[in-house]
Amino acid sequence: MTEFYLEGNNGGDIFEVVLLDDGRIALDVGHCCVKEIHHIVPVEWLTAVLCNAVIGAGGVKECFENVPLDKNYKKEMLNQISDNGLKARLGILHKEK
Repeated sequence: MTEFYLEGNNGGDIFEVVLLDDGRIALDVGHCCVKEIHHIVPVEWLTAVLCNAVIGAGGVKECFENVPLDKNYKKEMLNQISDNGLKARLGILHKEK
């Protein structure tokens, strides 16, 4: 069984995925200390929802602009978003300045 767990906001935001034997995933997602999503879904559901939201908004930053958050917190989060994920993963990109 493959598990993937991410935590942010001092533990207040979580993203947990467990790959099930049948190819679906158990998905638990919480934001601001409240677990909002507890579902078993096909992997294709997650990729379709994520791509639809990001592409429909015009990009990752644009998608995040629509999230209702404190203005200063949102600015801090937007400053951490980079479109160089693949390059960084491959070790091609030096630390951004």
